[in-house]
Formats: sequence, C-alpha cells, structure tokens
Amino acid sequence: MKHSPKHMIPMFFFSLLAALLLLTGSRAEAATAYQHLFEDYEKTEEKVGGTWFRQDDSKLYYSRDGKNYSLVAEGYHTYFTNGTLVLYADSNTYKLYRFSCNTGKTKALKSLPTEPRKYDPDYYNISAIYQNQVFLTRSSFEAWKYWTYQYHLKTGKFKLVLNPGLITARASKYVIVCHDYTSDVSPVRLSLYRITGTGLKKVVQLAKRGLSASFVKGHVYYGAYSKKALTKLTIYRRKQDGSALTNLGTITGKVMLIPYNYTSKYCLISIDGINYKYTYKTKKLTKVS
Repeated sequence: MKHSPKHMIPMFFFSLLAALLLLTGSRAEAATAYQHLFEDYEKTEEKVGGTWFRQDDSKLYYSRDGKNYSLVAEGYHTYFTNGTLVLYADSNTYKLYRFSCNTGKTKALKSLPTEPRKYDPDYYNISAIYQNQVFLTRSSFEAWKYWTYQYHLKTGKFKLVLNPGLITARASKYVIVCHDYTSDVSPVRLSLYRITGTGLKKVVQLAKRGLSASFVKGHVYYGAYSKKALTKLTIYRRKQDGSALTNLGTITGKVMLIPYNYTSKYCLISIDGINYKYTYKTKKLTKVS
C-alpha cells in the first residue's frame, strides 16, 4: 500500500503492532532474566526482583522499598530490566543506555548507527533480550524500513542481524520477525528465527502475507492470507521450533479479517469491526461482545 500521512509516525505503529502481534515471550526463565517493563500498557506499576517501577507519562521511576521513587529516565523508550539494571535505547541521542538501580547512575553502552543517514522520524527500540544478547530495532518512516542489530552485553560486539526486519515476539530462544514496514493494516511477511550464540538464524517463513503471530504454550500461532485483500484467512499452528505444521482452518469473508489474541483453543477475529471467536476444534465463528 502507499505511504500513509506522515503524522502516522512509527511510534504509533509500534503500539499497534504490539497489540496485533501480542508479545508473549516466555515468562518461565530465571529470575535474573531481563523483562519488558509495562508490556501491558494499562499498568502503571510493576515489581521485578526486589525493585518497584512506576511510569508516569514519559517518565520511568524506580524504588527499592515501594514508597520512595527516583527517576530512571525520561522519554517514550522501551525499557527492559532484571530488577537491578535497566536497559533502554534513546532515539534522540542514538545511544543504548544502562541504568543501575544500585548506584542510581546511567552509562552509555553503545552509540547506535545512523547510516546511511539520519531519517525524520527515526526511532530505536529494544525489541528483545535473550541472555546477554540485546536486539535493537531501528524504525524509519522516511526510509520505510526496519533494521535490527545485536549488541552483546559481555563482549560489547555489535552487528546488523536483520535487514529488513523487526522482532515482534520472543519465547525462549525463538523469535517472530516481521520483514515489512507499514503504518496501517497491511499484509506483511512473517518468519520464525532462532537466537544463536552469534545472532539469528532463520528457521522457517511463517507467511508471505500475514498480519499477526503469537507464542502460546510452546507453539506459535499465526494467520496467513491467500489474497492481498485480506478476505481469506487460514490459521496455522507450529511447534515453537517451527516443526509440526497444523492447519487450524480457513475463514472466508467479503471484508477484511483481522486475527488477534491467539490462545491454545481459539483466537479472536475482527470482521468489519465486529469481534468473533474462532474455535479451532469446531472451526466455528461465534460473535463476542
């Protein structure tokens, strides 16, 4: 589709994409694993490890006792924390930062690329963290593209791992990648990758024309369209490692079909603004309020 008006900036799309793709990375990791703060946008306070965090508009605060809060940073950043350290990318300074909840100090870890030039607007966000690997995605409305880089927390090594590509969800060492930039509801290419010791390795293409995908209980669920008009949708399930492809049924309509909120038994589908529950076992649509 053609470019949308420029006021539909990438920050809006990050929120839209997060809602559609339902970032459901694995929660069953060690307590010291980095977690995405305020992935649920309705929350204003979270506790990770022994630290409380509170967001107030564009400001993030932390507290060791849950009562006395101090500023971490200001700006609409994507924050990840293990309860002791907070990592975030600043699109104004083009740098990756680390904040220590023990010392209250901030350190710049890495200057982020602006090649071939700075775009307007131009955004960096942390899209995933796995063990010591931080994945940062650059989003440019002007260039109409995503790039994703890998930064290693221990070695300091930095490299481009997706061109183009945006990590939209993670479960353990597997990630879902969207390859196409868009600021509206348009079909995109979706793939499954595995995080390796040196970056990312493609496992399988999920859909040439997709819209949303989620990790649910050791599986990845996603929809694929047979037409650009988004009126014929097939729901698929694979094991988290990309194996055991299962066709969960096809829905055909006269208007755009938008799947979201995948579970192990059903998903929700918006049809002409009306929400339906699609049950995989019965392959039936039921209207929901």
